[in-house]
Amino acid sequence: MPEASTSEGKHFRRLTDDATWWGNISHIVDIVHPLVHLVKVVDSMEPCISKVYEAMDRTIESLKTLVKDNDRYEEIAAIYVNRWNAYYSPLHGAAYMLDPEFQDKKQYADPEVANRWRIILERLILDSATRRVIRDQLFKYRTGKDASYACADAQEDRLRVGAAKNICIM
Repeated sequence: MPEASTSEGKHFRRLTDDATWWGNISHIVDIVHPLVHLVKVVDSMEPCISKVYEAMDRTIESLKTLVKDNDRYEEIAAIYVNRWNAYYSPLHGAAYMLDPEFQDKKQYADPEVANRWRIILERLILDSATRRVIRDQLFKYRTGKDASYACADAQEDRLRVGAAKNICIM
């Protein structure tokens, strides 16, 4: 391999021979990998608005295992969360709430998601009685309290069929 002729080239050559430097690069790649997955979800040609919330949640959770230093974790997580807050809308929370793939997940207990769902529901459905019917139907679907939602085929479809094809409210 030819030797570097500039000071920058010589410095870079020393870096490439340094195992610590490569360890740091590997760690950076590990940290950025979940973010790349999130970008892949967002940039896909498939309907994905309901998947973005879960993907972002997983991205931030993965940081906890990848970043051992708590101060460093807080710093990196803050960057991710600030970007998320600039991007996030109530529609993400509502879509996540309705996505059949996530009906067994924690979104119903998450106050942020529940609030975003409420905001969208109030914006789209002006009549409170109709909103109540929708909430009741979602509860029945989620818990399998209605025979049409409790059957094995309906439960299997929650994982197989997209939200737009599976949920028909009213």
